Amino acid sequence: MMNRTQSCYYLLWILLATKPVFATTSVDAKEMLNRYFNHLQTRFILLEDENIPPAERLGIRTDLVNGKQFWLPVKGKPGRAFNLISFFQRTPPSSWEIRQLTAEPDQTSMAVDFSVDSFPGHPWRTRFELLKQNGRWLILSFNDLTKRPIPPGADIQSVLEHYLIAVQNATARIYSGELSREEKQKLTMKYGFGAGYWVGQSSRKDLPAGTLFSYLLSRRTFSWEIEPEKIAGDYAEAVVHIHSKPKFAAPIKKTYTIELSRLDKEWFLANHRSKKPPTPAKPTVKKADPSGQSPSDIVHLQLQLLQQDKARLTDLADASKPLWIKTRQARQGMGRLFGMAMGSNGGKLPEWEVISTEDHGDKQLIMVKAIWSDQQTIRLFHRIQFSLTKTDNGWRLSDAQLLRN
Repeated sequence: MMNRTQSCYYLLWILLATKPVFATTSVDAKEMLNRYFNHLQTRFILLEDENIPPAERLGIRTDLVNGKQFWLPVKGKPGRAFNLISFFQRTPPSSWEIRQLTAEPDQTSMAVDFSVDSFPGHPWRTRFELLKQNGRWLILSFNDLTKRPIPPGADIQSVLEHYLIAVQNATARIYSGELSREEKQKLTMKYGFGAGYWVGQSSRKDLPAGTLFSYLLSRRTFSWEIEPEKIAGDYAEAVVHIHSKPKFAAPIKKTYTIELSRLDKEWFLANHRSKKPPTPAKPTVKKADPSGQSPSDIVHLQLQLLQQDKARLTDLADASKPLWIKTRQARQGMGRLFGMAMGSNGGKLPEWEVISTEDHGDKQLIMVKAIWSDQQTIRLFHRIQFSLTKTDNGWRLSDAQLLRN
């Protein structure tokens, strides 16, 4: 008794060791397709053998894509069987039913309903056009009518739900660790080109199916909300919110507007648009007014400006300039303060407390203590010493030194 694997290889040996009768014997179109599908299945089984030399493997794949012996050769158009081979690879059929639609002496149309595991209970509908040449039937064209595992006549909400569930399942498989590198590449290629849910991708340089799948793949796990669609004839739009939660970051919500097209009464994804969330407007900062202020008041004005972490530092610097005299030393002191604000762990500054004041006539020194929160592990300094000078217009800051002790 032979096991299943031995039986498969015995069948392959019989098929490969025998000359292809269908290449020389006249058979009807239905039988020709039946033999062709069996031929494809045995070839795909053969390609699973890791011991096949690379050159031989490449030759088998080239013959499959070019439809050797089964497709009508067209000069300058190799790879005519590519779409059918892709279909057999991404949606391997377990059986099929062939029906003749039109019958002429030298040309015919055949409807083929495939049974596939990913679409249980529904036929995967396709159509073949064949031409008789020199007594042999050859394939002119193949048209995948079903394209994706969705029941006919599905509405837009259902199409989008099926697509997102399919992508979610594909993403889980890619990260499961159960697939080989080649299997991951095949699955990524399948959904990168739309997996039958998208139309018009081959003519687009931006490949929207690929960019959306890449984003969803990068999220690993995600959920979604679909807003009611807007339909105008055979065009529609639906807003989809994608929610994800990175391991070490805040939850992310990204919104896409999905454009859909209706072809042969079925809805397909065609394009997407996304808008970055609007950047909150930075608060305006009022310039400080030092007129009539005491030295301690001026220090407090400067510290209050530094605490406005929502504002732009350039705006804060402009608002602080009236508090300072116009000397090189003053510019350096002000630079140290704003450098401290930029480098203090995302702008998280301490609270302040004035701990001493020294009066030297037209000069004053004010020492400020930094009170850091317990969560602040990096503490760049502990005190700031402000120097002030009395000018004709009143007191102004002339220097600031950050002290580590």
